[in-house]
Amino acid sequence: MAVTIVSRWKGNDDYTELLKEEASFLKKHGAISIRSGRCFAGSYAGEIVCTTTFPDWATYARAMESLVTDAAYMRMVLGHSRSARCCDADA
Repeated sequence: MAVTIVSRWKGNDDYTELLKEEASFLKKHGAISIRSGRCFAGSYAGEIVCTTTFPDWATYARAMESLVTDAAYMRMVLGHSRSARCCDADA
């Protein structure tokens, strides 16, 4: 069964380049789909909503374990954190 992770972000208006860079890492580690878009209405208006899909839980677990030990990925995440903030922790 596919596993889809949804995250919300506040930040840079031009997020497409950041997403493309992150997507290459996620796909290298097993993601089968990465999608994003800006929310235009409701309480999340203006936020960027991203979904990442993995084919199953085992692939998702391996990806999370390997991404946190991938130095290049962690550098990229640090750089992105300067221009965008994850909003999911607000809930």
